[in-house]
Amino acid sequence: MPNGTSSESGAAAPHHQAAANLSALIESTEDLIWSIDLDYRLLTFNRALHRHVERNFGTIASVGKRPEDLLPAERAAIWPPLFQRALSQGPFRTEIPFPNDRVVEMSFNPIVVDGKATGLSMFGKDITERHRAEKQLRESEELLRVAQRVGSLGSYTLDIPSGCWTGSEVMNELFGIDERYDHSVEGWIALIHPEDRTSMADYFNSEVLGKKRDFNKEYRILRANDREERWFHGIGKLEFDSARQPVRMHGVIKDITESKRVQLALAASERLFRAVTDESPLAIHISSGTVEWGEYMNPAFTRILGYTRKDIPSVAAWWTLAYPDEQYRAEVRAEWDRRVARALETNTAIDPIESVVTCKDGSQKNITWGFVGVGERDFSYGLDLTERKQAESELRKREERYRATFEQAAVGIVHIAIDGKFIRCNQRFADIVGYSLEEIRTLSFQQITFPEDIAECLELLKQMVNGTFTFVCPVKKTNGSYQLEQIGTLNVKEPAIPA
Repeated sequence: MPNGTSSESGAAAPHHQAAANLSALIESTEDLIWSIDLDYRLLTFNRALHRHVERNFGTIASVGKRPEDLLPAERAAIWPPLFQRALSQGPFRTEIPFPNDRVVEMSFNPIVVDGKATGLSMFGKDITERHRAEKQLRESEELLRVAQRVGSLGSYTLDIPSGCWTGSEVMNELFGIDERYDHSVEGWIALIHPEDRTSMADYFNSEVLGKKRDFNKEYRILRANDREERWFHGIGKLEFDSARQPVRMHGVIKDITESKRVQLALAASERLFRAVTDESPLAIHISSGTVEWGEYMNPAFTRILGYTRKDIPSVAAWWTLAYPDEQYRAEVRAEWDRRVARALETNTAIDPIESVVTCKDGSQKNITWGFVGVGERDFSYGLDLTERKQAESELRKREERYRATFEQAAVGIVHIAIDGKFIRCNQRFADIVGYSLEEIRTLSFQQITFPEDIAECLELLKQMVNGTFTFVCPVKKTNGSYQLEQIGTLNVKEPAIPA
């Protein structure tokens, strides 16, 4: 830098150098890099993106353009849901098919300034060659496995006219047999699990020999040496004579026990999942993918809300149906998106959110919703609070009516514990005995009853457990005098109104 530059210019120099370095780095790659604002308009982009858009779509990328300005309508429609997902849920990666059978791994990242998202940055890496290499590797590995089995691993040859077969050393080990074992069709059938013997014998005789089809079947055996149950996949190719009659079968067997156990466990898990969710009182909905297509809806969802999977093919359809009022829908969705994003960020369950949902028949229900994200699947579940809300409302009304009756009654009403202690009373009772409400709460029945009558009155109090009755006893007034009062009693085990 030339001499005489001010200190401010000197401070700015590193910044300009860093920007230049970043620009050089971005422009040195063939990866697609660009950023947008919250209106999905281009802010920055590298030459690789510029060339890609021009070469594949015949348009010129420039600042301010939106997807629909650069891409055909069907391809432009792909991007807004992805942008919205990144803004609402945070950074993520996904693979997207591009023109000319290319596959690009896209990374979406919110741009956050002072705690607020101001836009998005996108990075696209062409992974087509990697996909092809992985596919070729899988094919090569499969060819290698087949070659190993045909050459020495679990291979066999069956002489059909004699019904005898010879197998490789490894095949004998898999079956748990040795050379002394009966290497015949009957001996093979004897190894098969008792529950599968009939069906496998019928398959071999009818499908393979009868219809002259190659052998291709999964089956169970009980290994001869230890009686352990094992799963095998048998493959055999028939060899025919000049008269088109099968004379030999060459094949291999593969021990698939572990994969079969996983498969059976997954099937059992799926059955358990269905049993639990199908019988659950919760309304359960499962969606997947960036478009959030509906995968599953349990019977309770339809029973509670009336909607079916046909009514709600995607989560987007749900919002419009469940919350027809646009303003209320916006409020609920904003809060839902906030809580879901928080749950995904912290890898915890969502804080339940309560909302009023419009059912298919137009009625409304109070539902509290939860959410769990598992991989690409979103599990949403709702508990119907409608009856409980109605019951709580009715209880509040009854309590209000009771309080009004208790406080405004023209007769004195008092609640007494079984030991005679006053629990509460209304103002009329206080007026009758001449004590304040606060004083009565500190007294017992015995303290305001004529001494000679306390024992009899306590006995009557004990008898009230069996019913309601009325009696007359002297009641002590605040001035020390006694006045005869008619007392009606009603057994109340648990007062309806708290003290």
